[in-house]
Amino acid sequence: MNSVRSRLFESGRRKVLAACEEAEAAGEASIAVDGRTVDYAVARVARTILERAEAASRAGGEGS
Repeated sequence: MNSVRSRLFESGRRKVLAACEEAEAAGEASIAVDGRTVDYAVARVARTILERAEAASRAGGEGS
């Protein structure tokens, strides 16, 4: 799925992860990103998706 849509989703996931890392450092349990509540379960899913996409890209898979 090498499209504008997939790049937007990736950008959003990175934004969520960055915000969660900041909240975690501050001892907060959840945060709001673009008006949506995000907890650590959502952050774990976002992190897994990004790790898989990056691995596929390195291996010459989709998104390269």
